[in-house]
Amino acid sequence: MKKKLVCILLPVLLISLPIVVPAGDADLFVDSTIPIPFAWETANPTIVARQRPVRIQFEKLAPDQYGSLSLNFFEDVGVTVMLDRVEADGADGFAWMGSVASGGSGTATLVLQDNRLTGTVQLENLAYQVRHIEGDLHLVREILTPQIEFRAMTALAGSSSEEEEVLAGVNLERQIYNLGPLQWDSSLHAAALGHSEDMARNDYFSHTSLDGRSAGQRITQAGYSLYTYGENIAAGYSTPAAVVEGWMNSAGHRANILSSSFCDIGVGLAYSAASRYGYYWTQDFGRRQGVVACDAVQRYSISAVAGPHGRISPSGIVTVESGARAVFTIVADPGYRIADVLVDGQSAGPIENCTLDHIERDHTIEALFEKLPPARKGSTLPWLPLLLND
Repeated sequence: MKKKLVCILLPVLLISLPIVVPAGDADLFVDSTIPIPFAWETANPTIVARQRPVRIQFEKLAPDQYGSLSLNFFEDVGVTVMLDRVEADGADGFAWMGSVASGGSGTATLVLQDNRLTGTVQLENLAYQVRHIEGDLHLVREILTPQIEFRAMTALAGSSSEEEEVLAGVNLERQIYNLGPLQWDSSLHAAALGHSEDMARNDYFSHTSLDGRSAGQRITQAGYSLYTYGENIAAGYSTPAAVVEGWMNSAGHRANILSSSFCDIGVGLAYSAASRYGYYWTQDFGRRQGVVACDAVQRYSISAVAGPHGRISPSGIVTVESGARAVFTIVADPGYRIADVLVDGQSAGPIENCTLDHIERDHTIEALFEKLPPARKGSTLPWLPLLLND
């Protein structure tokens, strides 16, 4: 049975706003007496050092207060952040991006939507988060991590650095809630990137493609044998940090990010200056058919065959684990040469070594051979180039 969860994040437009530094900064957070729900209270203690329920003084986020903010995370922790820029939407919401002016060096990204605030202030050795729970109840947290860099440790096949940063940000959120990390999947990446590029190129914003395809259809057509899937989209956010905060600000998007039903993820970013929103983001989530638990090792098969007059090694059905690298060597018999190597039916040319990196699906490799052309008449020696001297 195929299940789906799709969410749209309200688009964001870049605007220019005057910077007005208030005469005196006032604290943004006020203690709340509302108890923290159990699901939020049981955060991973190796990541979350402490947390407190708060109410937000939203008047401090009014347009004439954009210059700086005083963030009183805890009684012994206060940080002042200065505005660098604002990205605002048409629903009186915005992304607030700035730098730390006191309490250390670092960056700040806050997203406000409909009286819901999310954000992260990254200092040198600590980070502080704001998360909306329900109603006017929010939570501030001290995060024990050297850097929330939103960056993958190793390059992922075909991905951009911005897409990798979103993956790292998503997996940090999952780690906070004691969930396993999502694995990068090249098929989901292809589906997500294709949809972002289509939205940017054709200037629209929807889970449904202009040709009528749904997220599930795009994912399936990209080669992902799905059991269940979900999709988040966003537009206008110019940085990975901002789009992650935006998605975490929405209950539906957050549910996809923190779902225990998903094992894999692909993220796609596209930009078009000619489009309404500029930046278009897509996250595609999934779990493949036959995968019972995400921590089970996923394996894929590579069928490697050679035509007459040559060989490929290894040959037959080669089984590899998800994300593995496989190298195949092609050798022609005496009197023959490699004519072509077909990878998944596509010509790779007369190559002697075929390497598949970051394997995330089944593949086929077929080596073809042809007879060497006859030697030139009148010569029993190998042909040599003619060198002329002036």
